[in-house]
Amino acid sequence: MFRVRVCRLSVRERFPDKDWIDVFSKADMLTAVFTQADTAPQPADSNVQGTPQSAAEFAARLPHALRVSSTTQAGIPKLQLSIVRMFEAQKERAREREEQQQTQQKQVSEDVQTHAVVLPNLDD
Repeated sequence: MFRVRVCRLSVRERFPDKDWIDVFSKADMLTAVFTQADTAPQPADSNVQGTPQSAAEFAARLPHALRVSSTTQAGIPKLQLSIVRMFEAQKERAREREEQQQTQQKQVSEDVQTHAVVLPNLDD
């Protein structure tokens, strides 16, 4: 369990600006663990220090995580929807960046035209 937490935190720290979906797979095999996690007291902070002592404690620290099973298909539609929403949000951010760059380029072009100096033709 310690390795899972360390790996998750390491990836999150390395890519802080990346979208992220927490998913617990094999949900059909972890019903008892999730039941225990659902009845455990929820920590006030999702970044609680210390190592979870059990899978249930780890799951309790990630109450927003999706629980999916490819065997029973449980959670799969919710995962698909989360992925689509994530991609839509990325697309929107990319569009906003593009608009911002175009606005900046237009402003630079206007500034150049405003401050341009016409030099006389010295060849005549």
